[in-house]
Amino acid sequence: MKHAAALLSASLLAAPLFANDAEIVATLKSKGAEAAETKGVVSALSFPDCSKLTAVDYALLSQLTAVKQLGFGKGFDDAGLKAIGAATAIETLSTNGMDISDEGIRVLARA
Repeated sequence: MKHAAALLSASLLAAPLFANDAEIVATLKSKGAEAAETKGVVSALSFPDCSKLTAVDYALLSQLTAVKQLGFGKGFDDAGLKAIGAATAIETLSTNGMDISDEGIRVLARA
């Protein structure tokens, strides 16, 4: 567990700091993200194919303030799930084609 926390901390430190959600969303769109807006603000992101996402990309998700829904497709795995565990604003998480282990899913059970 300490190793995962250290890895996440290192990922967060390596993640570029952006001024606002729009800059982060633009970066993630270049990696295949699809965005949905509510009243002109991006409130949901989906990644049909996660194969292009890196630990830094996942760490960027924790910097988003308005995104409440995330969706992940093919290639979403334990590392991705652990990385988005820091995204406390997320209310809805959906997956399609994920490769998550029993151990990996435990990140969602944290209180």
